[in-house]
Amino acid sequence: MSNAMKHSLEAAAPISPELRTRFLAWTIAIASSLTATGAVNLRPSAAWGQDESGKAVQKEANTKTESEDKNTSTLTRAEFNELRQAGKLAELGERIDASLQQSPGDTNLLSMNLSYSMSIANANPQQAVERFSNLIDSILERDELGIVTATYLVNAANYFVAIPSDLTAEEKDAKLQQVLSKLMASPKDVSSQVQALITARSRFLIREGKASEAKDALDVLLAQAREKLSDDTEASLKNYISISSVYASTLGEDFPEEAQAAMLAASSNLAERLAQPTATVADIEMLYQLTSPRIASASYTQPKVADQLLKQVEGAIESFPDPSEADTKQLQSIAKKVNSLRSRVDGALKRDALIGIDAPDFEAEAFVGTDPFSLADVRGKVVLIDFWAVWCGPCIATFPHLIEWQSEFGDQGLVIVGATRQYNYEWDDEAGKAVRSKKEVDLEDEVAMLEKFREHHHLTHGFIVTPANGSFSASYAVSGIPQAVLIDKQGKVQMIRVGSGEANARALHEKIQELLAE
Repeated sequence: MSNAMKHSLEAAAPISPELRTRFLAWTIAIASSLTATGAVNLRPSAAWGQDESGKAVQKEANTKTESEDKNTSTLTRAEFNELRQAGKLAELGERIDASLQQSPGDTNLLSMNLSYSMSIANANPQQAVERFSNLIDSILERDELGIVTATYLVNAANYFVAIPSDLTAEEKDAKLQQVLSKLMASPKDVSSQVQALITARSRFLIREGKASEAKDALDVLLAQAREKLSDDTEASLKNYISISSVYASTLGEDFPEEAQAAMLAASSNLAERLAQPTATVADIEMLYQLTSPRIASASYTQPKVADQLLKQVEGAIESFPDPSEADTKQLQSIAKKVNSLRSRVDGALKRDALIGIDAPDFEAEAFVGTDPFSLADVRGKVVLIDFWAVWCGPCIATFPHLIEWQSEFGDQGLVIVGATRQYNYEWDDEAGKAVRSKKEVDLEDEVAMLEKFREHHHLTHGFIVTPANGSFSASYAVSGIPQAVLIDKQGKVQMIRVGSGEANARALHEKIQELLAE
């Protein structure tokens, strides 16, 4: 992500961790698939000084705009920052709207409008969605799209579907398809923006449980990229590699065979290049870019696939012949990123090795919201252990599912137990939340905090508090939270899922039903 993107996000009014994560994911997804010309940037840079064709004549136009700003009420970037930092968001919104009425085509104002709309999303998500919808509609009304406006259009569309609202999935998708139609009709080369929008729409459809529709869209995109390989250019190969990577990482959970086939086909193209005497470190970098998203996603559910892909990259690095000093530095840079993935994959392989073994018993200093018990005491029931922490946003995001499952399956023999440890937190009655204490919190007070936390979030299952230096988490290969572990009626581990999200929730729900039926 560019420094400008980071600045724009960090300068905005605070938003919830969940929304911030989703916004960052969308922005990174767009930026990673756009050319340098169309890179998303939520605040002005030299690029915003260009006209829609990107020509350098822009500086004169910029100077004129700045001069005119002094004599009109058009909002300037300095005024925007001043109002936002002062927390005068209502006034800022009015100024943006008034300025856009005067200069609807001003890309600087579009940038500020995007940033402002995102900054109000936490406090007023519905209003933010309406603003993004209006922004999209205003751009759709234009006769022609340039690179900059097309990029803003894609960015706004992604935020439009990312922010929770009372709109249905069908209504959101209809807007995305309108955007796609406008992009496809543009006489300018906005192919990167089209690719970004199709990718984003596919991920949206996956989240909404419409995997087949997502696959149809990505099938078309991949076929187009494969056809362009006949151009035999570096650009066409990079585009094919990029789209193959998106295809595999997006569809890997729902269509593992097709995802694997796409990955293998793209890998074969790179393998041929790497086998040539003319192979370069850039080819290895492309192999990493191709496989790393799929490795990351597969490490949670298909660790052996992730391991196989990672070994391809590791082998290419190790076997590169006679690297120059510059090559060595580049290879070391790639190896550093690969080593980070290796740590993740090794952890996933450890979790995979737990499937089918006898579940390690609890190691508890205290029980919260339940009488003390052991796994032996609940033999014959299905047990879900939820590793979590009070400070973990993604953990809290899973609570609605845990409440739902306890209600749906509790009478059928499902036992849910949260596993946490002391983090030196106490309950702030005034704020109505758990906060890190400046003084040492003993076990009794931390348990009291957890009781209030449990009540505040309307949780119906109990917790165990594990010893700080205990081995319980390690016995389940916990390296990130939330981590859910499902244990069957015979006391054997049957499923482990790391992270929140609808895909994990669906998988766990289906497995609970399956284990209860046995």
